[in-house]
This record gives sequence, C-alpha cells and structure tokens, in this order.
Amino acid sequence: MKDVTILLPCLNEEKTLEECIKKIKKVMNKTKYKYELLLCDNNSDDKSLMIAKKNKIRYCIENNRGYGNTLRNGINKAFGKYIVMLDCDLSYDEEDIPKFIKYLEEGYDVVIGNRFRGVLEKNAMPLSHFIGSKILSIYSNILFRNNVGDYHCGLRALKKNEILKLNLKTQGMEFASEMIIKAKLAKLKVKNLPTNYYKDKRDKKSHLKTFKDGFRHLKLINKLKFENSIFFRYSIVFILTLIILLGILFVNCLIPQRKIYNNTLKSFDYYYKNLKIGYLNNNKLEKDYYKIDYAADIKSVSMSYLIDEDYPVKSLIKMNYYPEIDYGFRDYSKMLQDNHKIESYSRYWHGQTIFLRSLLLFTNIQKIYYIFIFLFFLILIILFIKLLRTDKVLFISFFLSTIAINLFIVPFCFEYIFVFLIAMIGTLIILKMLENNIKNFDILFLVLGMITCFFDFLTCETVSLTIPLLIYSYLKLKKQKEISIKEVLKYCILWLMGYSLMFGVKWLIDCIYFGSGFSKIIYDKAKIRVIDENKNFLLIIVVNFIKIINCIFPLNKLKYSLTLCILVILITLYKFMFNIEEKNKVLPLIVISIIPIIRFILLSSHTNKHYYFVYRAIIPTIILFNIFYVNEMLIFLKKTFKCRKKSNIRLIL
Repeated sequence: MKDVTILLPCLNEEKTLEECIKKIKKVMNKTKYKYELLLCDNNSDDKSLMIAKKNKIRYCIENNRGYGNTLRNGINKAFGKYIVMLDCDLSYDEEDIPKFIKYLEEGYDVVIGNRFRGVLEKNAMPLSHFIGSKILSIYSNILFRNNVGDYHCGLRALKKNEILKLNLKTQGMEFASEMIIKAKLAKLKVKNLPTNYYKDKRDKKSHLKTFKDGFRHLKLINKLKFENSIFFRYSIVFILTLIILLGILFVNCLIPQRKIYNNTLKSFDYYYKNLKIGYLNNNKLEKDYYKIDYAADIKSVSMSYLIDEDYPVKSLIKMNYYPEIDYGFRDYSKMLQDNHKIESYSRYWHGQTIFLRSLLLFTNIQKIYYIFIFLFFLILIILFIKLLRTDKVLFISFFLSTIAINLFIVPFCFEYIFVFLIAMIGTLIILKMLENNIKNFDILFLVLGMITCFFDFLTCETVSLTIPLLIYSYLKLKKQKEISIKEVLKYCILWLMGYSLMFGVKWLIDCIYFGSGFSKIIYDKAKIRVIDENKNFLLIIVVNFIKIINCIFPLNKLKYSLTLCILVILITLYKFMFNIEEKNKVLPLIVISIIPIIRFILLSSHTNKHYYFVYRAIIPTIILFNIFYVNEMLIFLKKTFKCRKKSNIRLIL
C-alpha cells in the first residue's frame, strides 16, 4: 500500500500533462513518502493516455462524463492512504503538495487550498469565476456554519477511508462543493491552506461552464441544506410557496377592470334573477344538508371586480366588496360606480380571485360554475379509479362516504369547492408518491395547509389534511403493518403550521397597512367563531353534534337518526375493545378521524352558524367507520359462502 496517491483528473490534457507529471515527481522524490501518480481519464480523445504510459504512471478510464464521476472513480482506484488531487493544467503549485500531506498526518481529514489567500496570477481566473466562487463559498459557509474560504479549489488532500464514508454522488463540477459540505456534516476536520493559482497552459477553453456549473453548485448546496436542516427545509418551502401564490395573484390583478365589467354585471344578474341565494335552485332539495350559501360567492365576484390594476398591492390588501349586494341591491351599474359604498374583507386570503378574475375575462359566473363542476367531477372520477386500482375496501369506503356527506352539492358553490379540490388533488399526489416510493410527505402537508388557507373561506378546511392523511396512513398500515402516532401528529402539525402561518402573514400585512388597531378587529372576528358568549358552550356542542348527524345521509332520512348513530358508535367501540387485535396499530387512524370533531368543538360558534356545510368535515370519521364495516361485511360473506382461502381483505382489524 502506498502512502500517497496523486490523483490527476484528465480530459484532453496532452499539452500540459507531461510537464505536470515531471514537476510532481520532482517534488515527491524529495519527500519520505511512498507515492503513486494515478491519471483518471474521462475518455480523452487526444494523446493523454499515451503520455501516461510513456511516463509509467497508472491510469483508469471513466466513460461517464463529469468532473465528479472522474474523481470518484480515481478515489476508488487509489492505492494510497492519503490522496492529493490537483488539475494537470499547471494552474496549481506542485510545491504545495507535501505541505498538504503534512496536515493529514497531523490529524486533519481534508486539507483544501484557498486561491484567494495565495498568489492569484493575473487572468488566471475570469472575473465571473472569481465572483461566482466567492459568492457560493460565502453562501455555503453561512448555511453550514463552515469556515472554508474556497470551496472550488482543485488542490486538496484527503484521507481515503474518511472520504469514502461520505458517499459522494454528484457527477459534475459540484463534486467540489459536495465533498466539503459532507465533510462538515460528518464532522471531519478540515484545514484551509493558502495556495498559488496560475493561468493554465492549455491554450483552450476551460471545462468550467460559468452559469451552468454555478447553478449546479447552488442547487447542490440548497439540496444538502434542505435534506439536513429542518428549519431550512420548511422555511424555504414556505417562502417559495408564498412567493408563487402571491406572484400569481399579483399578475392576475393586472387584468384591466373594464375588461371584466360586462361579465361581472351578468354574474350579479344571474345570482338574483335565477334565485341563486341560499339554496340549490330545486324545490326538492331545499333541505339544510343540500343548502348552498352563495353569500361568499357573491362577495368573491365583487372582490374580483374591485381590484384596481393601477393599485394592485393596495387592492389586494384591502380586498373591497359591495356590502349592499348581500341585501338584494339590484342597480348593478350604479353599484359598480367608483364612488359607491364599499367595505374591506381583508382578513382572509382570497386565492379564488386568481380563477374568478381570469375567467370573468371570457364568460359570466354561470358558465364558470359549469367549468368548475366539470373539473370537480373529473378529478373525483380519476380519484375513484385510482383508489379502485389501489385498494377495493378503501374505494368502497371512500365512495360511500362521499354519498354520506352529499358531495354532489359541493361543486355548485365556490365557497367550499376549493378545499375539496385541494383534498382530492393532494390524495392523488400521495398515491403517486407511494407508488414511486417518494418520501417528502412532510413538505406536501405543509404546502397543503398553506394552499388551503390561501383559497378557503374557513369552511371544512380540515378535509385537505384528513382525507389525504387517512388514505396515506391506511395504505402504509396495509403495506408495512404499522404507522406511528408520532408520524401522524408530525403531518398534522406541519399542515396546521402552513395554514396558520399563511394567516399570520396576511394579518401581519394588514396590521402594517391598517395600523395596530386592525389586530383588535382580527381578534374580535376570530373570537366570535370560537364561542358565543351569550350561549352555553356545552349546549352548543351537543346541538352541533345533533345538527351534523341530521345532515349525514342516510341518517337525514331516518326518524331516529341520533339513536342509530349512537348505537353504531357503541357497537364500533365494543368491537374495537374486544375484537381487534393489536389496537395500537389502528390508533393513528382513529386520531385522524377525530380531528373534525376537535374542529367542531374549538370552533363551536362557527359550526353552529354554518353547520349546513361544515358537517362535511366529518368525512374521515365516516371513511374509517366504513372501512371497519366493509371489512366486517366481506369477512361475513366469505364465511357464509364457506370460502376456504384465508381472507386477505381484513387489513387493519
């Protein structure tokens, strides 16, 4: 075994290679070290290999192009305990090699040169490379709390065994940054040494591509920080998602108001002349559980129109609407005049504006409803098909649950269609991630919480958490036979964090714009949704429970719906207590199923007032009940027909 391997990455270096080899031998022959030179060639098509043979040095060939591929191959093939790597274009000072090895012997794991602290020959480094390398080095040091002055120096010494443990993977020039960052993460001892840097003698264009390789370095730095820092991971996702959502909303605000004037008039006319106030326009469906409240939809259209393209930021903060429209004000042309009475609805995000204002360019609200109805049922059908192919018990349970919450009503109202669209799309993404073994579920739930806050009007917002999470947990339980409470709570907290921080950003902007008094308005509005001080809190909870039960199909068709519901709950509890083995495995599913119940209790006043649509938040609880009873039914049928095969359908019981 050699003491040192001098590793020379090579791609068509015939003009400088031989002189480089001779200089290295001259330096190393004066030292005590047993050494070898290893040329790691990246499939050169010049005389580089012939020069290596002529000078009797070892070589290995890497067919896959890339600086990282070349060096990784060389490190694997090296015989030395220590490895010194440097470019063979005569840009580095070979006299520095023994000094680098000395620090490895003193206990350092990586010794890297700093070209900015040594002699930097004029024109040795293009200005773009100088600036880019400086910025990337400073950025990396900030993110990883490191102290390396030059992440991209090609002269460095390494302990082979320690470097192999880092599991370096990158293929291109970003390999240089990956090595230093992973050395820091692995707590290796890293030493900086000043080194001289000269203009290379190749008389040809550098292999380094300024912008392409710079971007790859930046991407790698962020990726490694993303993977190794929870704070950075969630902060960058939150900031990027916020920027994207606000950017799209801002661009949408630039649509000229005059372009949507006529369709806005037609839309208001549609709401009033077609009696689209309060209920679906069908006498047979005028029940609470079929009720459609268009008050928020009318506000949304009003706010979409009132955004002023000349003052988009101010308009987005204030989010004005015409209050008189709620009271049947019919003179629309007068109402749309600039000097007419308006009020602010600033406390909510209004992501719906992105779609409404854009579509009002082309058509009125009636046809916009048709578009969303088509989109909703298309996504729902795709989800049904995907669930059917994934797990038949889950498909049956989900299908029956959509019937129970009267899901067919949802696409007829903008106020709560968005949260179900988010839930269904989120579920499809989870199914795809499970299929492809992608594991960034924490990021998905954080983003789902943010998007829900951005588009929803506090309706049944928890379904964008509970539907995807319940389906994910069930499928993981089926596949791995276990899912932890800790994991479920983690995703719940991330969703809640995304949801509440989005609200926090909105309220912070509002407080800055309107002044500190706006925080009192926010507090008062939030308070009345939590509890009605004029009513008994416990009584409201009981009343809410009865109202919700009476909205669920088929309980809404039965005379003694509450009695039946209590009976089903008691039977289920009995089965769970005495019949289900390994109960701890299904506890995460139960935790998810009670989230809407907690929501109903915490927002008791809001639930009491808007029970006719918030009852749909109970869907995960219904899904879990259905899973239980579908399993029981299938097992009963198997026993009845004396099927000899052991049931593989009873997945969680």
